[in-house]
Amino acid sequence: MAAALSFTIALYVVAGVVIGFAFVLFGATRIFPHPVGVSPGARILLLPGAMLLWPLVLRRWLKSRKSR
Repeated sequence: MAAALSFTIALYVVAGVVIGFAFVLFGATRIFPHPVGVSPGARILLLPGAMLLWPLVLRRWLKSRKSR
């Protein structure tokens, strides 16, 4: 039981890191309806939240791609 929980948490963290970095590098400028520049400082501030809330970030990112 503990091994399964540890594996699930590790999987969530790995997915968060991968999606968080991808979002900060490529998706942060694309989720807004109009083109917006995102400074490196803003990207640094977005990264922890994007990694923690990656399911919501991924859903919003994919939804913004479909609406274009």
